[in-house]
Amino acid sequence: MKTLSILAIFFTSFFIRALRWLAVVQQKEYRIDRLILFIKSDEGKKELFRIFPQKKDFSRTGLKRPKITSRILIVTIIFIILFSFLVTCLVVKSFVFGSLVFILYILLGLLIYLIITPILVMISILPTTLIALFRVWLELLSAKAKVKKIKPNIIGITGSYGKTSTKLLLATVLEKKYNVFKTPKSFNTKFSVAQSINKGFKNQEIMILEYGAYKKGEIKTLASWFKPNMAIITGLAKQHLGLFGNIEAIIEAKSELVKSLASGSVVIWNGNDKGAKRICEKGISEDSISKGNLEILEAKIDNKNSVTMKAHLNKVGKLQFVFAGQQVNTNLLGMHYLEIIVMVILVAKKLEVSDKDIVEAISKFVPDDKFIYSYSTKTGSLIIDDGGSSNLNGFVAAINLAAHIKHPKKVLITSGIVDLGNESNSIHTELAKKAFEIFDTVFYVGESGIKQFQSVFKDRLFSAESASDQTRIINFLLNLTYYEMILIEGRIPGWIKKYLK
Repeated sequence: MKTLSILAIFFTSFFIRALRWLAVVQQKEYRIDRLILFIKSDEGKKELFRIFPQKKDFSRTGLKRPKITSRILIVTIIFIILFSFLVTCLVVKSFVFGSLVFILYILLGLLIYLIITPILVMISILPTTLIALFRVWLELLSAKAKVKKIKPNIIGITGSYGKTSTKLLLATVLEKKYNVFKTPKSFNTKFSVAQSINKGFKNQEIMILEYGAYKKGEIKTLASWFKPNMAIITGLAKQHLGLFGNIEAIIEAKSELVKSLASGSVVIWNGNDKGAKRICEKGISEDSISKGNLEILEAKIDNKNSVTMKAHLNKVGKLQFVFAGQQVNTNLLGMHYLEIIVMVILVAKKLEVSDKDIVEAISKFVPDDKFIYSYSTKTGSLIIDDGGSSNLNGFVAAINLAAHIKHPKKVLITSGIVDLGNESNSIHTELAKKAFEIFDTVFYVGESGIKQFQSVFKDRLFSAESASDQTRIINFLLNLTYYEMILIEGRIPGWIKKYLK
């Protein structure tokens, strides 16, 4: 009976540990480099040595599990086959021992399997990686053939932040004059871009693509398949430093888009970000295709030559400015979106979109969840949602927005910023000090940066680590009133979102 109880505990632990690591490999996009970086982080080490389940794992809100997709199902099946094979080998080898030794041998073997579950999960993704590579190649061939046939004007966007918001706003403005194709969501990899083209490209005149990278060479490869005619550089931030290693490597990777441009092409860069200038300078080197023969346009908002004037936020944080002698009232929350607007206007002017159409498009643009947006809950609380993704610049912009909006009580819910490598502690300390001046309470629902925020906020910070911690957060959210303003920064768990409606 005791043996059966021990086996029950083991298989329960194994099931929960396997689910959690399947969720991790999915979150890290099945990339070994991102998984290794995760294991090196404080969060990863904690997860690695989390052998047995915790109380919160037995609740729907606390159990970490993957989203159901075809790839995760294949990985799970391979994992189950691998585990079954190992257990069978263990049982067969155990028959040579006596009954007591047999049981101890089995239990010891199962304990080892439980410990190495993360390794087994990572081994299980390798066959799907080979399949994925072949599928990516097929998608790229098909997409390139469609693009080559029509030869649309391709506008490429890269940078550490703001790629998706720039793409969405730019598409809205250019649609006033052209038929425009844009990749959905934040798709910026070879597979996602190619698949989007195959599914959605209908011979439009303009194609707007994001070029993203986790390491050097990825943008160069994507640009070789879909060569841009114009490049937009949104800015530089300490993003994915754990993978790149240093800021110079990020500059090198982002500059690959500029280097891919033909002679005479146009580059528009965010003049309010010194890093964007460094990316451009790196891209116009002699080893580039254009040999430096490019038209470089600086999109700046703090000088007399700026295309916009008198920019400010109204009392609810919406951006307003003057362009072409007209007052433009936008639905965009935060001053940082002015940088994007100026870049978009320069592109539109270059493509001969009228001032009237530019004003109308920007004024009527309705941001989606890729932008900071706000809404009120049923109880009247104001929610500022910046949960699409998180980076240093975006985090700071969201804090500044929260500071601008007057409200009796301000609460921050955040999961921190991941993949910052050795810079993680200093960046999160900087953010915590800035947030401390604005927010009364912090609910921290991630692992990266929690120690730095705890050292600043002390008893004003509440984590979501244990079941009791989660209950405390839920009770707070159930009793929200119009006195509270909540800023959501970064991705948060679904069990929190359902209480913020």
